[in-house]
Amino acid sequence: MKKVKPVSNMKSGKIILALLLLIISFPSAIFSEDKKVLAVPAIEAKGVSESIASTCRNILEAALIKTGAFSVMSYTDVEEILEAQAFSLSGCTDDSCAIEIGELLSAEKIVVGSLDGIGEAMVLTIRLVDVEKGNIERAEVINIDNLENLQKQSFTAAYNIAGLKYIAGSDLAVKEKGSLYITAPDGMELEVSLDGKSVGQTPLVINEVDFGVHVIKAESNEYVFENQINVNTTDVTEVIADNALLRGNLLVKINNKNAEGYTIFLDDIPLEAGLNKNLPVGLYSLRVRGNCWYYEGQTEIITGRTSAVSLSLIKGADVLLNAPEHSSSRLISDDTGEYQFTEDLITVPPGEYILEVTHDDYQTYTDSLSLKAGTLQEISPLLIHTDQFLTVEKLEELEAQRTAAIEARRRLNISMISSFSIAAASGIVSGVFEALIASEKTELDSNYTAYNSATLSSEAETLHDAVSANLTAVESYRLYRNIALICSGAGAAGGLTFLFVRPSINKIDEQIASLSEGAK
Repeated sequence: MKKVKPVSNMKSGKIILALLLLIISFPSAIFSEDKKVLAVPAIEAKGVSESIASTCRNILEAALIKTGAFSVMSYTDVEEILEAQAFSLSGCTDDSCAIEIGELLSAEKIVVGSLDGIGEAMVLTIRLVDVEKGNIERAEVINIDNLENLQKQSFTAAYNIAGLKYIAGSDLAVKEKGSLYITAPDGMELEVSLDGKSVGQTPLVINEVDFGVHVIKAESNEYVFENQINVNTTDVTEVIADNALLRGNLLVKINNKNAEGYTIFLDDIPLEAGLNKNLPVGLYSLRVRGNCWYYEGQTEIITGRTSAVSLSLIKGADVLLNAPEHSSSRLISDDTGEYQFTEDLITVPPGEYILEVTHDDYQTYTDSLSLKAGTLQEISPLLIHTDQFLTVEKLEELEAQRTAAIEARRRLNISMISSFSIAAASGIVSGVFEALIASEKTELDSNYTAYNSATLSSEAETLHDAVSANLTAVESYRLYRNIALICSGAGAAGGLTFLFVRPSINKIDEQIASLSEGAK
């Protein structure tokens, strides 16, 4: 698709002439409520000559006229109107382009497609596009063995598109029918209507449904499902009345030819410029961000339709904010409004702003900013803690000290008890050894007396050994007694020290109580 040049006065005259021709040629299209205005602008040639593709288009147009289902615009009128609009059909084969052509022609439906050559055989692919709704109503793919069958197979495709069955060699057309099977999600029982007429309750089979587009509505007291269903096969068409399955398309056109490096968001869903298919239905915010490009708006995705939006992007300013976690920040402008920092980097229109940063632990920060288009401004605000935060911080510090003091006191109490226990045990042990020393000294004195009175050398030697043993025992018992006395003294001293030098927590408790009162 390409646009050539602006419309001149001469071209404007041609537009009026073409519209007059349209009124004269197709009065039924204007005054009839039953027949929709349809145009067949072109069939794309792929592997076949342009003349064969043009012949196929002409056959399709004639066949669609014979169906009587549409008010078909002549190709001459189509060419004159598009020429007056300086619009070229070259390369215009996709659905978005078909919608644009339909709007220019004031046609309600457009047939577009291609003829693909495969050796002597061909494949004809055509689509019926609803211009207003932006969706494909029907599509047909027909195999053509050779040029001799081009007319017959093109008629078959045209009749199928119209929801009819073509009978070769006859002017008769048979209205084909199919069936619908309607079910509800999670076993719900829904009342079903077809084209406004009540037909029963889910699950439900509806037979003898004419080929074409029908409106299905399934509802209960708190649930409503409504969708357009295209019946284009004699097989059963299953319909699940689940709103979560409904989808639509969005055609996004960016008017800024020099714009690049941006991302389009449908809420949080990233999109591309062009046709975006199978999007969940609903009302969404539409945003463009990146490389300082900016756009903010809304759009709606409608079931089975292609919504179109044309966006003129603003060259904005990127702002990178380095703020503490859990802070709430925004830019406020009298001209452009308010913009929340939902992430660190945001893009806003250029202008004069007030930056506001709030956080529970800091005083509110404000600053004036002048943001220019196409620039990146990085901001690291210097925040000041609130008095309450400092009080809470001191409380936390004192609580830590108190916890440490309580633990220290618990350990000192254990140590004091252990010290007194050691002193008591050591005192008992020293008393035992003191008794042993006294006993040994008594025995030693007896041995000395006997030794001094001994007359025989062998008797004296025996007594000498006994005296030596008694002396060794006394010295050993004295050593053990002294160790026990030292332990007893150390234990008693340690216990008394712990008793008089243990930490006091009362002062810390008083400070905590005072700060807690101020932090409330």
